[in-house]
Amino acid sequence: MNGDPRVDLLRLIAERVGWIRTGGVDGTFEAWGSRDGLDEVLLPMNADAGDYERLLEKAEKRLRSNDPTLVAGMIQQRLMTSEAQLLTTQWRKETALPSGLIMWDEGEEMYTRAREQMVAAAKASVERRRYHGNRSAYLARNFIEDTLMGLPQAGSYIIQALTPAHNAYYLSEAAEKRARKSSDRLVDPERTSGKEILDVLEKSLGAIRQCLDSYARSPRIEPFEEAVREGVSYELTKSLSELVGDGETEISFSSDAAPTREIVFTPPEAEVLQRATTALAQDTEPTIALVEGEVTLLSREAGGGDRVIRLDTSAAGLGFRRLRVHLSAEQYDIAMQAHREERPVKVHGRVEREGNLHWMYVADALTIAEPEPDLRPRSEKQSGSSQMRV
Repeated sequence: MNGDPRVDLLRLIAERVGWIRTGGVDGTFEAWGSRDGLDEVLLPMNADAGDYERLLEKAEKRLRSNDPTLVAGMIQQRLMTSEAQLLTTQWRKETALPSGLIMWDEGEEMYTRAREQMVAAAKASVERRRYHGNRSAYLARNFIEDTLMGLPQAGSYIIQALTPAHNAYYLSEAAEKRARKSSDRLVDPERTSGKEILDVLEKSLGAIRQCLDSYARSPRIEPFEEAVREGVSYELTKSLSELVGDGETEISFSSDAAPTREIVFTPPEAEVLQRATTALAQDTEPTIALVEGEVTLLSREAGGGDRVIRLDTSAAGLGFRRLRVHLSAEQYDIAMQAHREERPVKVHGRVEREGNLHWMYVADALTIAEPEPDLRPRSEKQSGSSQMRV
């Protein structure tokens, strides 16, 4: 590679207009031409050569004349990403249609899967988990809101995300409130950056690539489970399997500070990714349940932050004895009342397992349980009452 960002941009433009490399001399120039062989440009590689600037200008003019709108847009976007320190992530998918075209439903799915993968990376930047569910939704939402959607590019079908490298994202709403109230904001371990999140995405996709290569040699799913520590999750493998099932997909990462890194996945690997998804979901798939139990712990963060209670339950068939529940302010008041009156509560929602702990992150409903009616005959009730007076 030349190292001059202008040459890198012209090379990218040549690819986007559908040209291919036709030859060249290492360290001197690269030849790029149209597929019909009727047009060609030389990209200079030796910045010390006397004709370097002339060849560079000539190549830009020739490429610009091939597709003025596309080239102008790419140059403007490159200037913007450089000035705003935006990081570029691209998803390139092979299609049966001409370059730059894709069926509508398939194109919509590409954007959906790209979003899912960025969200999974944002959540993994907080905590490495097999299954994320609704955890870290605040961080993921803010990260996506700051990400820009770049212009679609020619060359199969390409979508791109432009992420502010240095924007900070708090790990939770409560963490942001604490930071806003703190007088010392120099050190804040409860936030991450756009660059750190994309680093997680690149690292986790690289780990999946290694797991797939390992599976080709020895068909074992265990490496995918071990790669959870690298950011691999149920959400990531599921999204990737659905993305690559009907077309080879390349995901690339680029910035002004580093060369482009590319990771490629092929359709036959979708089946392996589906098996990995099933394995990562085992024993962690959330279930909807109605749980009754005694409130044995109440926890509330200062400033109106997270409100959590712990329920102890003896109900059979649940698979756990204790459940931690996130509550709204109104639900928390009901739980406090039940605790004061030593009465059980009923809570309904999605139960998720984290290691040896079970959590309900969103409680659909919480009520104080009514006492069970006494169905004994009157004579037994009176007898019991007499015994109590003795």
